[in-house]
Amino acid sequence: MLALIILLGSGGLIAAPLVCLWLASRIAGTAGLAVAVLGCPAVLTAWGFALAHVNRAYLRVSPRPRPVLELSVSAVVVAAVIGLLIWTLLLGSRGPDVPLRVS
Repeated sequence: MLALIILLGSGGLIAAPLVCLWLASRIAGTAGLAVAVLGCPAVLTAWGFALAHVNRAYLRVSPRPRPVLELSVSAVVVAAVIGLLIWTLLLGSRGPDVPLRVS
């Protein structure tokens, strides 16, 4: 059961930044920027500590522990990279409509 919690909880490493970015887009001004810049790392740090706590409990109770946390976080990183590549290469727009002015 703890291994399943670790596997599902690792998905939060992708979901948390998406929720932070969505929330920041709904909040106008510098408060939205603060949510994105300060809130996202704080949430990810807390999420990582929670996953590590569950992993320690799993290692204590399992007769033959397996590297569940390492594998699940690695799978999440691979999924995030693939998602970013798909988003950038296939769904990316042609860029901003207003040209940048460098002064």
